Amino acid sequence: MKGRGSRTISHEDFQIVTPDGRVKDRFVIVDAMGVCERAKVDNPSLDRKPSAPLKSILDAIGKGSIHPDLVSTLASRLARLNQQLTPVQQESLQEIAGAPLPVLNGALVQSVDPDAAEERAKQEFGVADPTEEQVQRGGELLRQDAVMPFLDNNLRTRILDFMRDNEQVIDHVSTDTLQEAGYSEAAREKAKAMTDSIARYLEEHRDEITAIQLLYSRPHAGHPTLKQIRELAQAIQAPPLRWTAEGLWRAYEALEKSRVYGSGKRVVTDLVSLVRFALQQDSKLVPYSETVSERFARWLRRQEEAGQVFTLEQRHWLEMIRAQVANSLSVEVADFDEVPFSQEGGLGRAYELFGQRLYPLLNELNGELAA
Repeated sequence: MKGRGSRTISHEDFQIVTPDGRVKDRFVIVDAMGVCERAKVDNPSLDRKPSAPLKSILDAIGKGSIHPDLVSTLASRLARLNQQLTPVQQESLQEIAGAPLPVLNGALVQSVDPDAAEERAKQEFGVADPTEEQVQRGGELLRQDAVMPFLDNNLRTRILDFMRDNEQVIDHVSTDTLQEAGYSEAAREKAKAMTDSIARYLEEHRDEITAIQLLYSRPHAGHPTLKQIRELAQAIQAPPLRWTAEGLWRAYEALEKSRVYGSGKRVVTDLVSLVRFALQQDSKLVPYSETVSERFARWLRRQEEAGQVFTLEQRHWLEMIRAQVANSLSVEVADFDEVPFSQEGGLGRAYELFGQRLYPLLNELNGELAA
């Protein structure tokens, strides 16, 4: 039963079979026969304090505690929370901690591993067979290193904020009955309040947040960078607003379905489309990647009409550049050192294909696709 329950499943597949869920982060065993009354495995759960709130665990860690049960429980809770975080939330934690949450969590798990403690003791004391006291000291050193990032109050506070944002209350008693499908009048009023609020927010903060300032200017003074868009996403997602691209998109869809396109999970670059639609610069709300694809297709047609012929490999690279702009708002020379460009030969291969035209071509595509 435990083996079946602990099987992993992608978020998308999980939502197909469990529409009201987001991710699989736990499982429940209904044991009518008492099979699980006594543990039949040697490895205990990481969550050694299941009744302790995460805030209490973090407060104790923040005060300097490195008790194995606390560290192990923190690792368990953070592993579960990480599955629920949005990319923007994960990026926010990484900026504070200096490393992705899974890396920090891996260090916590490693620090309560007896084998790791023994290896640390061997290194620390320079012995091949450390004593029990030396192994204990090795574990303490591992835990001290592992909890170091969590001594930062900003990181602990942000973790708790994100936990509250992603909390889901499960009612095991009540049963809902579908009475009507569609947006209710109350839902439309709530959507209208949200769209009016985002319009006011953009006006009031146009001089404070760079991304808004750049998108507000007509003609555009420049294009926001991915970092600037992420800063905007963090600003609107923080309390008391707690807005997300998905929520704003649904609000516009509830009010103006004929002008809103695209469904499913939104990405941070879609905030560009949302802001332009809120500012009435665009008559349709379309996912940013689709807008980039349409502009790329028009650019290619103009190139063909002008007599420019691209080889199959050049077209492949142009498609990778288009995808880079769709995902990151621009393409830079430094991007050629990263996947997927690096897998295809990097900057050297790009220069072989396009020659002296490569750099002007990148500038042209940045201007055409991200306009």
